[in-house]
Amino acid sequence: MLDNLGMTYRRRYFSRPDWQGVVELLFFDRSKPRSVGFQLAVLRRESEHFPGDKTFGLFLRIIAEVKALDARLANPAKHDAAVQKKLANQLAALSDLLTQHYFSHSVRRVY
Repeated sequence: MLDNLGMTYRRRYFSRPDWQGVVELLFFDRSKPRSVGFQLAVLRRESEHFPGDKTFGLFLRIIAEVKALDARLANPAKHDAAVQKKLANQLAALSDLLTQHYFSHSVRRVY
């Protein structure tokens, strides 16, 4: 993957890698299937087909988080380290929600 990323970066920027360009490729480039933006766009599109009751558990929070993150990644503005850290925390929270809702072996009664 890193070799492919390096080739894409050199083709797009014609320069040595810098942090902002790498972040743009890894997070915001929706044409690359391994980018976070592409994955969130797929999650948003496919979320209406997720299994289970749409009103039960964490499902509504999952959909809200996916939409918020997808909207944030759809508009790549200049992101500093603090914004990137917040984005990473939101992605981790989404991962936790998905894990709790779909992969937990215990049944939670209160959400």
